[in-house]
Amino acid sequence: MLPSHCALLPPSLSLSLLSQVSTIAHGVVGLFIGAVLRIPRLGSEGIKQLAADADHLCAVLSALGAGLDSVVPGADVTPIALLRDVQEALSGGAAELRKRLSAQKEKTLATECVRAVARLMRVVVP
Repeated sequence: MLPSHCALLPPSLSLSLLSQVSTIAHGVVGLFIGAVLRIPRLGSEGIKQLAADADHLCAVLSALGAGLDSVVPGADVTPIALLRDVQEALSGGAAELRKRLSAQKEKTLATECVRAVARLMRVVVP
């Protein structure tokens, strides 16, 4: 489904533009997640800022209509869903993070990102 701001464009250009924006969204999310995975530790203010950054990036990508229905290559998750997982993990607190990770037995990209957030927050998980 095309975002409303594409309605004024010819259909072929709309789909081409959406495809390009989606490709950019995948790259931006990949860079963001890669940067998060490289952070060794964060204090409480850094965690709040990173959660706000993830939320803002989700809002921007959603407004562009980017990455809402195309999955990240090699994973079963959309860029927006992956960012939301990271944002929710950062915002949820230690107890919620432990609960969430103990329920996730499968090793997925989203789970690995949430585990990286747990390391940032110094939360010990099983």
